[in-house]
Amino acid sequence: MRKWQHATALVALAGLASSALGSNGDIVFTNQTDDSIKLLSGGSVSTLVSFADSSVRLAGITRAGNGHWYVANGPIVPTDTSAQIFEIDDIFAAVPSVSVLASGNPTQNPIALRWDGARQVLFSVNNPGEHNLDPEYDGILAYGLDGTVTQVWNEPESPTPPRYFDGVWMANLRDGSGDYMVVAQNGGAFGGSANLASSTVWRLSVDGSLSGSMSLLADLGDTGALGIAESILDSRGVAVTDSGRIFITGKDTGKVYEVDLTGGFSLTEIASGIDHVTRIEYDRFNDRLVLAQQEFSIGFGQISTINLDGSGFAVLASGVSPRDLYVIPTPATLALVGIGGLVATRRRR
Repeated sequence: MRKWQHATALVALAGLASSALGSNGDIVFTNQTDDSIKLLSGGSVSTLVSFADSSVRLAGITRAGNGHWYVANGPIVPTDTSAQIFEIDDIFAAVPSVSVLASGNPTQNPIALRWDGARQVLFSVNNPGEHNLDPEYDGILAYGLDGTVTQVWNEPESPTPPRYFDGVWMANLRDGSGDYMVVAQNGGAFGGSANLASSTVWRLSVDGSLSGSMSLLADLGDTGALGIAESILDSRGVAVTDSGRIFITGKDTGKVYEVDLTGGFSLTEIASGIDHVTRIEYDRFNDRLVLAQQEFSIGFGQISTINLDGSGFAVLASGVSPRDLYVIPTPATLALVGIGGLVATRRRR
């Protein structure tokens, strides 16, 4: 376990949606095509924050216990200094206050970003890829709200699959353990080598000193063991409901699956025909799953929804490029839902 401390610095931005106020079930999302943070409310999309910087490549977004919002920025090709975690105070103001919580090593390409109220840190999946960075921090990082960065777990040099490779997303298992499920886009023993290999799923345990350990749950390419029709070579999302039901996505298969950890690891396909499905979030206010569908290379993107049994597919917004989704709890409901120590405050500057 290693720790770093970074100084805070201001970044350029424009607040564009001064009249926007989030309601229960509204969705804040990072949008790749114009490097912005947007709000989906009542079927309409508006821009909350736009970053005037061509090097910005936004990914995970979450809200922490201090009421501030945090956003991961991982430009490609990453360098020792290019990646950042942005902190945003009052995202719905005409001109939100944006600063940099952390930048540079060990932050190299942060993707997922999750607030852990019990530990009072932001967890992130850091994935610098194969870009010859030295040192390379590929694994899980934790960010204190004072800017302290802790290396929780780092990918070991393991040439034999299945192994952890290209981690992309994580979600708290909500089973009382404090553990997380982590999805790695590659690393499996099926489909091919390197970036063509099957996706893998892991369980992350973190102790009181923020030192983590990983254990393999499944190689998503092993159709025989999992009882699924085809290998999953590109899984990029995991969501857990308040009751502990677990769902993952297959971008290459166009499917959503429910995971059962009772007595091992099993998958049940609940929905299919959902092109380029990447992120997945639980909307507790409507008891449904919200999906990001995105293929940046062909200009395709939309936000959609399904019921927990996979029925009721509907498109919520089209013509967008969502990399991550956050379903808004309003201040009045934060204490009721009891999610990870969130508090019902939002400071104005």
